[in-house]
Formats: sequence, C-alpha cells, structure tokens
Amino acid sequence: MLGAFYVIHCVWAAAEAYSAPSIVLTSQSHDGLHVFDDFRESYAWLSHNTDVDDKVASWWDYGYQTTAMANRTVIVDNNTWNNTHIATVGTAMSSPEKAAWEIFNSLDVKYVLVVFGGVIGYPSDDINKFLWMVRIGGGEFPHIKEADYLRDGQYRIDSEATPTMLNCLMYKLCYYRFVETDGKGYDRVRRTEIGKKYFKLTHFEELTINRTSSLDKKRTLTFTILGLGLVGPALHFWYLYLSKVVTASGLSGAVLRLLLDQFVFAPIFVGVFLSAVVTLEGKPSHVIPKLKQEWTGAVVANWQLWIPFQFLNFRFVPQNFQVLASNVVALAWNVILSFKAHKEVVAK
Repeated sequence: MLGAFYVIHCVWAAAEAYSAPSIVLTSQSHDGLHVFDDFRESYAWLSHNTDVDDKVASWWDYGYQTTAMANRTVIVDNNTWNNTHIATVGTAMSSPEKAAWEIFNSLDVKYVLVVFGGVIGYPSDDINKFLWMVRIGGGEFPHIKEADYLRDGQYRIDSEATPTMLNCLMYKLCYYRFVETDGKGYDRVRRTEIGKKYFKLTHFEELTINRTSSLDKKRTLTFTILGLGLVGPALHFWYLYLSKVVTASGLSGAVLRLLLDQFVFAPIFVGVFLSAVVTLEGKPSHVIPKLKQEWTGAVVANWQLWIPFQFLNFRFVPQNFQVLASNVVALAWNVILSFKAHKEVVAK
C-alpha cells in the first residue's frame, strides 16, 4: 500500500515540478489550467524583430535564455563572474530614466527586457528582485544607496514609496501604462495600488507583443507593393515572351516552356524577390547574407512545387489563363517565400 502511494506521489511530483520548462508558467483556477507563454513569446519577438547584432540588457537571470532562444547578445547572464557588469546593469535599473539611458547607450544597448508579474500575480518578477539590483549596483557605485529606496525600512511601490523609487527606470518600465489595465493600478503581487500611476517615458519606448493575431501592416504593404510592382508584371511579360519564343504545341512545347521557366526565369526571380523583400523591410545590408543562406533552398522548394504544376499548366491550360492559374498556386508559394525572407540571418 505504501509503495502504491509512493508511486502516486512520484507521478504527481513529476507532473507538477518537472514536466514543464521553466520558461512556461502554469496556474490552476476554478475554470481550469492556465498556461502563460510570455517568456517564449518575448524571446521569439526579439529573434524575429531585431537585428542579429542588437544588444539586450536585462537582469542576469534571463541572460542564458535570451542568448539561447533569441540569439541576441546580452550584457550580463547567469555566469555571474563579472560583478562590475552586473552592478552596471543594476545601477541603470536603479537610476532615473535619463541617467539609465546614458548608461545603456554607453554599452550600445538597443533593447531593455524587464519581467513584470503585477497583472497575473507572478511573484518572481523584476520588482521583487529590484532591491538586489540596488544592493549590487551600490556595491560598485556608491551614489546608489539602498536607503533611498526604502520608506521606514520597508520596500514600497505604493503612495508611500520614496521619490527615488518612483522615478527609477525599473519602476517606470514595469508600471508604464499599468493603470490602464484596471483603472486603479492594483499590483496583484504586492497587493496594493501603485504610487505613481501616470507618467511618460522620455528616453525609452514600449514594445508591445499582442497575444491575439493582428494584421501586420508593414508586411502586408510590402507584399502589396511586390505583387503590383514585381510579381504581376514579371509573370505577365514572361509568359508573353515564352509564347513568342516557344511556338511548338503539345508535349514538346510544354516541356521546353517548363525548362526555360524553371531553370532560367525561376532562379533569377527568386533572388530578385528575396532581395526586394529584405530591402523593403529596411535591411538592405542583409541582402547578400540572406541570398547566401536562403536562395538555394528557395530555388529547390520552387522546383518541388512549380515543376509539376507548370508542366500541367503549360500542357493543358489555355495560354490566356496560365497567369491566372499560376497566381492561384502563388498564394501558397508566397507564404513560403515570406517565411524565408523573414527568417533570421544566422551569423557565421
């Protein structure tokens, strides 16, 4: 009997403590299990929306995760041997916004990552870790004094918080627009309303990650421009050219058009398309690395899809409907090209 209970306990312990990675949070409520995927979403956002060379500043707890999952350079990580760097980041987080910006700017930091749990009640956030940032920063930079952040010996973020606390970067980044969540600014971890509810960021900008799917206006505009200015005209004039160059009908004509289309036109068009997407996305310096990384795979994928389709298209579809037929299949093909065009360039 005891052995059976022990097995049950082990299964429960494994399910509760070891079945989920540390970057995925779960909670149980009256309406079932809730999964919070914010960490992975944040690292994925950094990976897909920032340049490879961009540097990210955060507290050291998230250093390894940022490096591994977002492939971005961090200022400090879990290898905490460099106390000066950790103290520098702690000092920046503890400083007023302008002073913090000057510190991060000197380190060539492009993004600052903070973790805040006041909305969902996640206690292991940066506000609860903040006093360690103050203490470590003050150990290297004497102008940072822990007493300036305490009121009567207590660490507070409510109306009794000190001006130093209410104006430091960590407070401002975590509580920026927080009052908009419920109209009161109630922190579910600290179980109190915050002291400073309305303020603006002067040297930093909030980057919002939407949980719900939304229209990517920039990418939509990019592909609209490409469709109207490149894809449509290119296919139209290319098919007209093929009809003039290859006058043979039947099987031989279809095969000859297919060879010209897939082994002359397609490789050039794929390269031009990828280059145009990267350029319109504002990253012309990535064109050559992108072509080196993605062009061969894109051409091979192109052949796998288009060779069988174009054979049928050239063989059986009337000439005046061939562009239309190609455009229908191109809806799926453009998804593949979009993925490859927006795939991160891997640093060599």
